[in-house]
Amino acid sequence: MNKYCRHSKNSLFIYMVLNIITAVLSVAIALIIELTINIVSTEQMDDFRRIVFGALIFIVLYFGFNYLRNFYMQRMINRYIGQLRSLLFRKIMSYSFVGFRKSSTSDYLSLLTNDIQIYQEGIVRSKLCVVQNVISATIVLLALLGTNISITFLIITCTVIIYFLPRLFNKKISLAQEKVSKRLALITGTASDYLEGFYVISTYNYQEKAGEKFDSANEKYYEKKNSLDKNLSKSETFSSVLSVATELLVLFVSAQFVFMNILNVGEMVAVMQLTGAFVQPLILIMTNLPKISGGRAIEERFLSILTVDENDRGNQKEESALLLFEKDIELCNISFSYEGQKEILHEIYLKIRKGKKYAVVGGSGAGKTTLINLINGIYKQNAGNILVDGCGIENKYRQYINLFATVGQNTFLFHSTVQENITLTEKEDAKRLVDACTISGVLELIQDQKCRLEQVIQENGANLSGGQKQKIALARAVYHEKPILILDEGMSAIDKKSAYDIEKRLLSRKNVTLLSITHDIHSPLLKEYDEIIFLVDGGIEMAGSYNAVFEHSEKFREFLNGTG
Repeated sequence: MNKYCRHSKNSLFIYMVLNIITAVLSVAIALIIELTINIVSTEQMDDFRRIVFGALIFIVLYFGFNYLRNFYMQRMINRYIGQLRSLLFRKIMSYSFVGFRKSSTSDYLSLLTNDIQIYQEGIVRSKLCVVQNVISATIVLLALLGTNISITFLIITCTVIIYFLPRLFNKKISLAQEKVSKRLALITGTASDYLEGFYVISTYNYQEKAGEKFDSANEKYYEKKNSLDKNLSKSETFSSVLSVATELLVLFVSAQFVFMNILNVGEMVAVMQLTGAFVQPLILIMTNLPKISGGRAIEERFLSILTVDENDRGNQKEESALLLFEKDIELCNISFSYEGQKEILHEIYLKIRKGKKYAVVGGSGAGKTTLINLINGIYKQNAGNILVDGCGIENKYRQYINLFATVGQNTFLFHSTVQENITLTEKEDAKRLVDACTISGVLELIQDQKCRLEQVIQENGANLSGGQKQKIALARAVYHEKPILILDEGMSAIDKKSAYDIEKRLLSRKNVTLLSITHDIHSPLLKEYDEIIFLVDGGIEMAGSYNAVFEHSEKFREFLNGTG
């Protein structure tokens, strides 16, 4: 992960310094205790007063540096997680449409929310906690060496045992964490699915069944979560028991050394204080190591996003500027099928000339939408080539898809204002905005007071009709002046008169290449298209002017008559 996202060297240095200072202050507690006991035993009241005063200053320092260390650690974690979440989101946004569809939207949401949270507590915080406590334990160990070498070696021996025994649970914890992550993603997906389908659930009285299915997903999650917690508890309990056993062993050995006059009582108490200061960090280290190991599965999920295959995304080095499109786009022997399924399109030869208008027609299942999605780069062909002005589009994927603006039956609008949905930018061109609103019919909506440019669109456009949403999507497509406009039943929800007027305006725009899938085969505007592309069973039966296709294709005539 460090290759993609890391803490800055300056931040780590400051964090290490703060840890060293707090560790030294922890050792100082033992020294204060030892001095106090020795002073009390010699009844030196003046020295006692001085040490009490010094202890008050020590408390202030101890509080201050511990606060700074904890605050700085949390700030480092927040920065790191924020950086990682942004990086993952940008990587997901860099996918091709095909690559994006390899996972569901709920999987991505779960990764950016649930998995990030688990990763934050399971790996990032735990790693910093281990670093913090290793520093503390090391400094305390050096202090113990200065007090009594024999006791120090005894503690080191116990430390080795404490380290290795809980590691027996690491593999189980890692597997359990992976299962918990998958179950959490399933809950997110189930909830997302039912919330988006609330209207259907309400209409068909599906509430009880939906509740049962969600309860089932929830119960399965907690089954795996309980399994994970059980293994973590075992590991933590082993560490705690072993640490208590270590402290008791050191206590008895120190007491024996007092009897043997190797240590005095003050030194014995100091040794016990240092032992506690050593064992507590050790417990935390042992507690956090399994969490780090358990979080590896989630880290692998992140890496699968960060190291995505080049075939699943556009070339990151290429510019986002439009590809030069001066003459035509040519599809040469294109074939397409979904993975492991029957071929949908076969042997497609098609030339789309700049500025021309094309109507794509055909029966249900003929492959119209699939063809459009191949042309605009949403899908990638299994065979054949796509040429722009005679040149292949390899390594120019991003530039290629920027040639197109596509409006479909199901339009997506962001939860922002109408104007922002059209312009998609803070800087808008007033003239272009008026032009786009006029062509798309949005201006009529504004004049009829059915919507306003500053009106906020609710999630999924809940406060707009289907026709209003399609008009706003059309305005967005026109505003951004893409060379090629694609309508995949993009006016199906608009009333016939408005749709006719909009289509008429689009056909008159000389600088726009238009491809329109339409089921309104009896529209008088069909004859105004430069070419009709007639598809039958995944192949182009014929392409040409309306009159030419009507004259030479019997299947087209049957299709128009409703018998094809």
